[in-house]
Amino acid sequence: MLTVNTARICILTAAITRHNLVIIRDRARAVGTLCGLDKMDGTRFVTAVSEVARNAVQYAGEGTVSFHIDLGDFPGAAQYVVAEVADRGPGISDLSSALDGRVNAAGIVGRGLASCKRLADRFEVRQPPAGGTVVVIEMARAGGQARLQPAGVAALAAQLAGRKPQSVQEEYEQQQRDMVQALQALRDRQSELEMADERKNQFVATLAHELRNPLGTLQMSLHILNLKPELQQPELVKHLAVIARQAKQLNQLVNDLMDASRVSQGKVVLDKRPTDMNELVSQALEMTGAAMAARNTRWTSRCSGSRCGWTRTPRA
Repeated sequence: MLTVNTARICILTAAITRHNLVIIRDRARAVGTLCGLDKMDGTRFVTAVSEVARNAVQYAGEGTVSFHIDLGDFPGAAQYVVAEVADRGPGISDLSSALDGRVNAAGIVGRGLASCKRLADRFEVRQPPAGGTVVVIEMARAGGQARLQPAGVAALAAQLAGRKPQSVQEEYEQQQRDMVQALQALRDRQSELEMADERKNQFVATLAHELRNPLGTLQMSLHILNLKPELQQPELVKHLAVIARQAKQLNQLVNDLMDASRVSQGKVVLDKRPTDMNELVSQALEMTGAAMAARNTRWTSRCSGSRCGWTRTPRA
């Protein structure tokens, strides 16, 4: 029966017994697929629901599971696929330990709820005053989909009601397929993370190299100003202009560093524009002036018309 409670709509309710856990898993998969969970999130949802349902049978003998769609509190808010598993058992004596996977007062490590908490996007455990336990598992619908409205949810509920559950053999085969897909998704994710890490390492190495050059030029200019406090106005203006240019370059590099998240996602965009090669070379010589001075080296230029060349020679 379709029921509405503010922004949350219940689309299916089923009893949980030790004889129908396979059916509960099948129902959870159908709900996730029809409501727009992607392959990985759907597998996480099914696994969490199955584990909590199994716990309900183990500790309370039976229970109920209800599946909902959370439409979101306002336009644009995320929509969630929700499973609520309730039982009338003795409850959980040390809930915090169970949720954290720590040893409880009885010396038992409860990993079931802790694992399910990690699988879900949102996870809540309530213990009503009347007794029993209520576990709420929520998974966000994949982005880019049309938002579900009450009329659409009613249509989904009708599809679920008329769907024939899989047999035990079919469910086991589906579990195997889910596991293979989940492992492949994890491998793909691992490859993505390795590539992102490599891009970050390359970015940091390049940035460190680029930072060194303007810093060296700034140090050299400041050193000259300290050595010659009585510089004439033209030479002083020249050195101040160098400091200003290199400070601007440092600021740009720091801004690039702040955008490092784009590098990990492969979203670096090259800004291509025409430029004067002589200006580029002059800037490069200015930035490497400190390193050349340390090596007792200088560059001299030879120009013929609009063409110029540079030669590196040891200082006399």
